[in-house]
Amino acid sequence: EDFAEHSWGIKMAKFAGLCNISTLLGGVISYIVFIKSLTPVFLETVFGKDNVPEAIGTDQWKGQIVWGTVFLLVWMIPLSLPRKIGSLEYASSLCTVSAIYLILCLIFLFFTDRSLVPDIGESIKKADYFVVSVTGLAGSVP
Repeated sequence: EDFAEHSWGIKMAKFAGLCNISTLLGGVISYIVFIKSLTPVFLETVFGKDNVPEAIGTDQWKGQIVWGTVFLLVWMIPLSLPRKIGSLEYASSLCTVSAIYLILCLIFLFFTDRSLVPDIGESIKKADYFVVSVTGLAGSVP
């Protein structure tokens, strides 16, 4: 925003700020959807469908709302509260731990859920590793 203001004036700085906010909002919404959808499946995979209470299970109107709310209250709101630069070290640590948790959940589901990945060896052979498409988006590991 500072670069836009210096180069093109205050209107472009406001436009750059609007673009930043819309991009960040889209990222936050995608993380909320990802967490509220993945956590119940992860719990049911680890503990069994019968051992997970219905209120935190895979039902869209119970479990997903609960996990979306918990994610907002426990992770997103505390990360958005600090306003001093010194507070960012704790927020960055929390984000790093969150990212590691997501990666471990995906790896766990990849190797344990046979309905998702029937044959691990075949999936690894067929994977397109970082293929860049015409639109410029990179494909990732299966």
